[in-house]
Amino acid sequence: MKLVLGFTGFFASGKSTAARYAGRILKCPTFALGDEVRLALRERKRRVTREALQELSAAEKAKHGNGVWAKRLVARINKTKAKTTVVEGFRNLDEVRVFRRAFKKKFVLIAVTAPIDVRYRRAKRRMRESERVASLAAFKKSEAREAKGAGWGITECIAYADKEIKNSGNEVELRKKIKLLVS
Repeated sequence: MKLVLGFTGFFASGKSTAARYAGRILKCPTFALGDEVRLALRERKRRVTREALQELSAAEKAKHGNGVWAKRLVARINKTKAKTTVVEGFRNLDEVRVFRRAFKKKFVLIAVTAPIDVRYRRAKRRMRESERVASLAAFKKSEAREAKGAGWGITECIAYADKEIKNSGNEVELRKKIKLLVS
């Protein structure tokens, strides 16, 4: 059975950086649940924005259940020959449950956490197309939707995680923590 390391955390917490680095250390494929939504937006010829990602994700979850993106990704992972896989972007407990059912005790959920002001500064610095945030207040509003909104539950995912990495420092510090965790 495959070992799957899953990463969860709020926007700009460092979960993607942590997942990519874990994948590099373990020399294994790295997937993102959010990429499943981005791909679906592009297939529909829609612009990839944070709001569009949230809207499509919520619509598909309402139609097919909160684990819809996880089920699609589990099928893709099962087609690989990799013994270890890294997945980032768990946003609700149904996604976690899909992975727990599929990979049993070989699924380890890791929460990457950081204070909101640190995450806001990171988001402002990187300015990805889907992450345009005008103010800290707008950032908090968007985050509140992901924290407990329909089909979202990042707060619960963090509470349910097997491990937690606190990431209020820089990338070098985060990499040290990841290396200790996966080595």
